[in-house]
Amino acid sequence: AKSIHAVVVSDKVYGFRMGGDEYVMVAVNVTADEAEEIRKQWEQALGELNTEGNVYCVMACGLQYGEGAFDYDDLYHQADAQMYLDKKARKEKGQTSHLREN
Repeated sequence: AKSIHAVVVSDKVYGFRMGGDEYVMVAVNVTADEAEEIRKQWEQALGELNTEGNVYCVMACGLQYGEGAFDYDDLYHQADAQMYLDKKARKEKGQTSHLREN
């Protein structure tokens, strides 16, 4: 949540908790390149937070971009499906969230 808060600094980007450990960010009136940059900033913010405390958090992300007329639900479901593919790939690489050993 702190990493999302670090990125939600304009009236174009909104962050929401969907439940449990799932969050969604919505960016409005941005280009595809700007959407990718927001994703990178989010990852960077999480990386910085991971240097603090005893919790190491890994983020799985699915990014979808819509332009013109599009169905919000369809866009959300596409992003969700991509997120699960990213999550699977990260787990296969041994990248998981965990508590650090003291």
